[in-house]
Amino acid sequence: MSFIKYIFIFFISTGISFAEEVPLTFNLMEVMEDAEYRKIDYRALINFKSPLTAQTVKPYLYDKDEGKLIPLGDYRLNRTQNIALDFSYYNREKLFLIFLLNDVGFNFNDIRPAQIVCFTPIKNDYLATVVDCNFATTATYMMALDQNIEDLINVSSINIWFDLMDEDIFDTQTFQNFIGMFTVGMTYLVRYPKHLSLDMVNTGFIKIFSTVVQDYMLRISSRYNAEILSYEKLLQRLSNGYSDFGYKVDKDKTLLYQTALSGVPLAKKHSVYLDDFFSGVRDLHFINKTAYRLVGLSYDKSTQNLRWLKWPWMKHVVIAIDNKKEVIVTDNHYVLPDSFSKITITPYGTRGKFVKSVFTAQSIIGITL
Repeated sequence: MSFIKYIFIFFISTGISFAEEVPLTFNLMEVMEDAEYRKIDYRALINFKSPLTAQTVKPYLYDKDEGKLIPLGDYRLNRTQNIALDFSYYNREKLFLIFLLNDVGFNFNDIRPAQIVCFTPIKNDYLATVVDCNFATTATYMMALDQNIEDLINVSSINIWFDLMDEDIFDTQTFQNFIGMFTVGMTYLVRYPKHLSLDMVNTGFIKIFSTVVQDYMLRISSRYNAEILSYEKLLQRLSNGYSDFGYKVDKDKTLLYQTALSGVPLAKKHSVYLDDFFSGVRDLHFINKTAYRLVGLSYDKSTQNLRWLKWPWMKHVVIAIDNKKEVIVTDNHYVLPDSFSKITITPYGTRGKFVKSVFTAQSIIGITL
């Protein structure tokens, strides 16, 4: 509910006529504070757009500013893949709905072992939208998943996931090629569920497959490329069905790509990169120059907070101020001192350093929010 509505309710409840000249004695700040902390009713009509079908969904409300994650129950999905959500919460700027789709698979299979995660922002108290839910959003969440937290959907993982879904990272050929490499592997397992391991059935699709995603991203962090033999070897930890996986994909890629590359339009448009990868002709490399440096740099002058986005192959950054003080930062932000002449930010992977970014006190104004 807007602030204007609260003012109107105030006048009605106190009996004040707009035609009368009555001195206003209420405290404006108290009314504003009341408006901020009063819960309002939300309604969300969601249609899931996916190449696969889910049988159940668990939605969450996520308040990014407060770091609160609230489960909203469990819902069965019909063939239209729609749900209607009604809930009450405060009027916040950064609210999101997070969805965990379960029992996901192809309609022609009785066994539907997969899970998918996706999200949508909440801009108003009424929301009617189509949400893209596919293996691309899910593989990206697997990269972000904190394996030390028991809950599959958690605040720490969501925050990293949101960074990786930022257009500066996600909308690049390099990133979508790597995502496509993983989603093809996920699609194969779901299309041919006879290759499922007992561990995956008992522990969960995302938990188990994310170990492959994160382990292979660690390899990319040290070698800056992906090659089919090492990828096959890692996949075979999950199932023997991945033996000669490159050959199987090359033979069946038309069917697999149709599902696997949903959500990664660049990988789909330039599928020659994945064609060459799975056929063993050429490895996947960093294509975009930005893959070697931090992206999304921004500076908040009021808090002196410098923020950036890290590629998943970057582990930490080293910050040097005026070529003297060096600080290792594993997070994605740093509060700058009151005065400095030059700041150097160098991202590091397992293998070594990437391309540094250098700012002066004057040039940093150019990235001020």
